[in-house]
Amino acid sequence: MSLKDEGFFSPTIASWVARNRVENPEWFALADDLRQLSQNLLLAIDPPDDRNSITMLLIFARAVTSYQSSLLLIERGLPADARTIARSFLETTMHYGAATKDSVFYERLLAADRRHKQNIADPLVKMGAEKSGLEPGQIEALEEWLADPDAPKPGKLPIEQLMEGMELGDIYDTYFRGLSGDSAHTTVLSLGRHAVADPDGVMTGTKWGPDLSETENTLMTVCSVMFYLLHWVQQTLGKAIQADEIEAFWTEYKRLVEKANRPAPA
Repeated sequence: MSLKDEGFFSPTIASWVARNRVENPEWFALADDLRQLSQNLLLAIDPPDDRNSITMLLIFARAVTSYQSSLLLIERGLPADARTIARSFLETTMHYGAATKDSVFYERLLAADRRHKQNIADPLVKMGAEKSGLEPGQIEALEEWLADPDAPKPGKLPIEQLMEGMELGDIYDTYFRGLSGDSAHTTVLSLGRHAVADPDGVMTGTKWGPDLSETENTLMTVCSVMFYLLHWVQQTLGKAIQADEIEAFWTEYKRLVEKANRPAPA
């Protein structure tokens, strides 16, 4: 079945994947190397015995999953969705970085979790059983949970402050805001991907289907974030990671970035 009939579930998407990889072999090779390294490292780490290290390991697992999810979407020509996942990958990675600087970072996560759940429980209790669809006993249980005197104090965990605390505010202002505005949110930029316009800017149709034009930039973005993650993991949990292997990948990354930024021949 064709893309027109089946969308991105069509078997013909495989030909787009192959074409995408042929057109961007070096960036995909580096992304695949980092994928394999991060996966091997994740599986090689034994569960730690302190809360903060356990938290970092779980954050690492989430980050590796998001990285791989983004690659799957990139190769299939779904740049907006790949970059949306890349934004989540960046946020998760920055939480890992924050945990390396704060030995009780898990307490901040617990506080944020409490706040999130309270923001859901409060309106449900106020609506009552009739409006919320919950049973009276469930409402009572929520009331008891909200009144628990031993519960963690609710708190916020804003990503902007985390990144500024790590002196990475410029990364927030460029990468994070950029991924938010051009992909994760419904904006003029993100909607523009689906418009076909004439030279005068008048919309003449709707664009849909695999888009390979942003592959290089998106791969560059997720690889950049992965280097931050691997650096912090190496400092904390990743004692088995080979420094020379990371250095080789970093050298290749810098070469590819320089190549991508090189002016086109006149």
